[in-house]
Amino acid sequence: MPTIYPMRLAQRGKESIVARGTPVAATRRWIGDLELTEISKIYRPSYPVGVLVPYGGNSIVVARGAEMSYSSDLTFEEFPDFLAMGILGDQTGAGGGADKTWTFLFDPDDDAAPDTFTVEAVNDDGTTKYEREIEYVFCKSFNISRTIGEAMKFKASLVGRQVTDSTLTGGIGVPTAWEPALGDKLSLAIDDTWADLGVTPKAGIMVDMNLDVTTGLVPGPPSSTGVFSAYRFGQGAKFELTMLFEFTSVADAEQEKSRDRSKRFVRLEVLGSALGGGTKKITIDLCGEHAEGSLMGPFGEREGQDTLEMKLEGVYDITSSKVAQFVVVNSFAAIP
Repeated sequence: MPTIYPMRLAQRGKESIVARGTPVAATRRWIGDLELTEISKIYRPSYPVGVLVPYGGNSIVVARGAEMSYSSDLTFEEFPDFLAMGILGDQTGAGGGADKTWTFLFDPDDDAAPDTFTVEAVNDDGTTKYEREIEYVFCKSFNISRTIGEAMKFKASLVGRQVTDSTLTGGIGVPTAWEPALGDKLSLAIDDTWADLGVTPKAGIMVDMNLDVTTGLVPGPPSSTGVFSAYRFGQGAKFELTMLFEFTSVADAEQEKSRDRSKRFVRLEVLGSALGGGTKKITIDLCGEHAEGSLMGPFGEREGQDTLEMKLEGVYDITSSKVAQFVVVNSFAAIP
């Protein structure tokens, strides 16, 4: 059975892109909760003839690894870590001023070449701290959700090569300037082409939003030591967007378009505080088609107002050669 540790502290260091899996010291602490599951796949030989239970001590570990679940508020400062681990690696923040722009374009025709991290995690029994290290960590999937009146929420599913006992890198302070993205500041635009993304705002109709992203990155086969040697870029990348609308003439027009299976080009954008000559920002662009069997429904009700659910699945747009793109504006020129 896997062993699960509810973590109280997690911090990470970015590994060299030419030496993925070589552990590095942590440089930044994550603000959220990390739950670590240590994986051990075991082969146990068949029962000896005439014996009712297996002999102890003859099982063989054939594969080891680590799975992690991370959850926190969606912040302008941390989000690029996970985009670099899952959407596109080796990126930097562009711009000469205090505001730096990070662009993560998902390319279905090319390897994401993700950044990998060494993660250090700690739990304790009230007296003793137990410190562990996981190298070659990358992102398999993540989720972003929005509810009115709350900070937007972020969850990520991570995978790492193995868990080893270690010593926590010292001297890393608790982040105090991280800014959460607020759900009430999230705007929506839906257009007919990628080139027109953001032109047609749909103000005042979105109640809730949920975006599930599967990056397509998976561990490769285990080596002779039982741990995976490298990531693999598979065929399983998915972008699934669900939005709950108040039913208005705007929602009715979108329902009309759903009947002919029109591609919808969606921009979700949330603004933060002023920064340099700009503003902290997260922008999510997606080309989507209505999910199979979905024609904008079912109808529901919220505080006496009819509601309508819209489900989109990310698809490749031949004209623009794009599926999805994530842009973040924060104060960092590089991932520390």
